Amino acid sequence: MRYYPLRELCAAITDCPHSTPQWRSEGVLAVRNFNLDCGRLNLTDSWFVDEETYLQRVKRAVPEPGDIILSREAPVGAAAIIPEGTRCCLGQRLVLLKADRSRISPQYLLFALLSEQVQTQFRRADSTGSIVSNLCIPDLMEIQVPVCENGQEDIVRLLSGINRAIDLNERQRGLLARELGMIYESWFVQYDFPDENGRPYRSSGGAMEYSGMLGREIPAGWQARELPELASWNGGSQPPKSQHISEPRPGYVRFIQNRDYSDSRHLTYIPESPRNRLCSEMDIMVDKYGSAGQTRFGIAGAYNVALSCIDVNGRNMREYIRSYLSSAEVRRYLSGSSVASTRASLNADNLSFLAIAVPPEEILARYEELAQAHIRRIIALDKSSRRFEELRGRLIPQLMSGNLQFR
Repeated sequence: MRYYPLRELCAAITDCPHSTPQWRSEGVLAVRNFNLDCGRLNLTDSWFVDEETYLQRVKRAVPEPGDIILSREAPVGAAAIIPEGTRCCLGQRLVLLKADRSRISPQYLLFALLSEQVQTQFRRADSTGSIVSNLCIPDLMEIQVPVCENGQEDIVRLLSGINRAIDLNERQRGLLARELGMIYESWFVQYDFPDENGRPYRSSGGAMEYSGMLGREIPAGWQARELPELASWNGGSQPPKSQHISEPRPGYVRFIQNRDYSDSRHLTYIPESPRNRLCSEMDIMVDKYGSAGQTRFGIAGAYNVALSCIDVNGRNMREYIRSYLSSAEVRRYLSGSSVASTRASLNADNLSFLAIAVPPEEILARYEELAQAHIRRIIALDKSSRRFEELRGRLIPQLMSGNLQFR
């Protein structure tokens, strides 16, 4: 094995524009640092720009399939490769690497950048002294990358196979989420839930009545209620960083940050305390900052101040409220209302302007059972992906150091 400076292995290393783009709900994909998921481009939370902004942001270099996107800030060293068929530009704090394919394959370079040998250098190169870690371009160009003289194809084949397994889980997860979203839309937006004869209610002539609170017709017998009557907002807690540890230990509990829902590399644990705010895997979690209004679930532990737990009142109401908060219309409202403050954030007051049509118990119970099955299957897929990620994390340093070789 030999080490080479990154500049010798790349045809181009291009920093992103430092301006903040005007975000759109659709258009051309703009990759952000939280989309870089251990070598994969995770687009669960996607952001977009218009065509004019895209053209401005690719003037220095056009991102192409096979190029590597690397984060140089928050977190330093996260990386992913652009897959075939992806047209995108870079958000902030990212660098575009074009591998010199005459010297190294883009896939091998990606896994080398994710190795502990390189990640340690990234951490050492952060010498800005700022609160937010930042890797400057001159230091990045001099990062020493381990290159195996033999077996590169085998390493890429093995690690790419693990990534494909994770991708398959993500696709299944996406299908389940979209299916549940379509069911919610049909039952509670179009009001075509199955009636007592199994027919779509509204399309089959089901009785409707006007709700002054909601400003629209709802099925007869449903009640319009303000959301705070049905659910409460519970903010998180933030113990001092001196109490954080990176390995599980008796007397400690998992400390959940919103990044943990898309990146399992930075697990944190804090002492058990009555001051901790706890959540279960099935609880409805909402981002207060960053992707304000984004709903989360699937991790149990103590959650931090960037998250809030939505505590639902009443039986068979949780999945209906979860789907309501996850709907595109409500997500747009929460995201928009969050920017009214100096720092984009959400609090209990943002829920006070929301109202919802509450169906009879029988319909709630049917939806609760159906939706809960979808959510549990999604959680199982997420856990499977985390196991694959842990396996990949153990393999990369062994493969890149030469301690583990192919016969």
